[in-house]
Amino acid sequence: MAVPADGLPVLLKPDMTVWVVPPRLKGPRSMRVAAADEGRVGQLVRLEGVGDLDGASKLVGRSLLVSTDELPEDFGLHDPQGLLGREVVDEGQGFLGRIVEVMQGVANDGWQVEGPRGTILVPVVPEYVRGIDEDGTVVVDLPEGMVPEGEDA
Repeated sequence: MAVPADGLPVLLKPDMTVWVVPPRLKGPRSMRVAAADEGRVGQLVRLEGVGDLDGASKLVGRSLLVSTDELPEDFGLHDPQGLLGREVVDEGQGFLGRIVEVMQGVANDGWQVEGPRGTILVPVVPEYVRGIDEDGTVVVDLPEGMVPEGEDA
């Protein structure tokens, strides 16, 4: 069972290369993911070259790292630490504020945004979140009524 660190999303996929940290003195320092299925609290992961319980037990308590090249394109939208403090701009309503909290949910995450219009709760779903632009601003397109009327930026 692999459990994502610090609220990160489940990331491991077949054919990814992972590095085991801290590495063992003897043996491979990197491995390929043979299979990865979602479990209740993490992923059920099978690594190439680890074929029995004894081999798997040697990985308990270690971290598996992946190259940034293998992260999903929208990884920045799911990294709680990287999101805190980012500005949020709505395509039609302009500046909404900054992300002050990332809330993890069963169906989707949510962001608490504080700004000139007060507190706005943004569901992190593809229908509303457009992405992060080149300067790091989160761009959303929220439906009418989700943003309180008030001061415009």
